[in-house]
Amino acid sequence: MGVVVFMHIGIIYGLAYGLSRANVEVIPPPLSADLLDEEVEEEEAEPPPPPPEFEPPPPDYVPPPEISIDLPVSTSQTAITAVTSEKKPPAPPPPPKVETPSTLPKADPRRPNSQPDYPSASRRLGEAGSVVLALLVGEDGKVKEAKIDSPSGFPRLDEAAAKEALRRWKFQPGTENGKPKTMWHKVKVTFRLEDAR
Repeated sequence: MGVVVFMHIGIIYGLAYGLSRANVEVIPPPLSADLLDEEVEEEEAEPPPPPPEFEPPPPDYVPPPEISIDLPVSTSQTAITAVTSEKKPPAPPPPPKVETPSTLPKADPRRPNSQPDYPSASRRLGEAGSVVLALLVGEDGKVKEAKIDSPSGFPRLDEAAAKEALRRWKFQPGTENGKPKTMWHKVKVTFRLEDAR
């Protein structure tokens, strides 16, 4: 037993110290490489040959045309023969415009304007009075716009008069310089209870 143990110890010792050194010596050291820049000689590229030079051909000779122009020689001379210092008389002024006076719109006697309908509520309440309307009478004689210029004191009467003027009334249009023109015209409308009955 002692011999076997001794042999094992010897083998372990030999492996630990003897063989490891041999292995270390057998393994070659790591390789190192140094990179060297190689100078590569670049081949110089030869430039292309220059293009051949051609002389331009001479232009064709064209002889100028022969042109002969005969101009008549004038013997007359232009000169001022007489100088007048007289001034022309001024033009007569235009005749003054005769303006015809403007006329205001007025009721058409062939077609008199109708009396507005008496509002039934105003009749029951005994409302009466006069309203003055400002009417815009167009060139065709029709009422274009109606405004209350002076109220009667009862809005129902004022509204009835304005509606009647816009709906049915027609005038002879006002004129200016003989031509019809749109103008404002005032008309008084009176509401009486005795007329409503």
